[in-house]
Amino acid sequence: MLTSVSIRRADPNDSTVLTEFSRLVARDLSSHDWEFALDEKTHFIDLAEDERLFAFVCAGQPEHPDVLPEGTGEIFVCLVDPERRRLGIGRKLMIRAVTALKRRGFERVFIWLPNDEAGGVVAWTVSLGFELSEYERSLGGGLSDHGYLLDLDSFF
Repeated sequence: MLTSVSIRRADPNDSTVLTEFSRLVARDLSSHDWEFALDEKTHFIDLAEDERLFAFVCAGQPEHPDVLPEGTGEIFVCLVDPERRRLGIGRKLMIRAVTALKRRGFERVFIWLPNDEAGGVVAWTVSLGFELSEYERSLGGGLSDHGYLLDLDSFF
């Protein structure tokens, strides 16, 4: 059960804690540098914390704007500590990110999701209104992701 949780916008001082948290929660992001997303002009990161960071969402201008439809923002990652999952904090962070992207003038939101149903991530995202798109990428080793889009006019 969550007691007192703070959700706030990350700032440059959070770079180290974001990298350490990523290393613990998502092995494929273990060496990721979050500095790029701390530039408020193009990206943002919202943190959920109590006595420590336990979840965050990163979103903003798309990584490849030439590929996605014009007016599309991107959610790059939503990470929640496995011990804190299924408590609604990931959903709150996603809704907060979608709202921030709408306020920045985006018409749609894009997110990459793994093709395997591990953890029900796809079903959970679809429950927010995201729909499977034609975008697909290969990650090597037989792994791939599908792209999902959310129309913000239908969300709000």
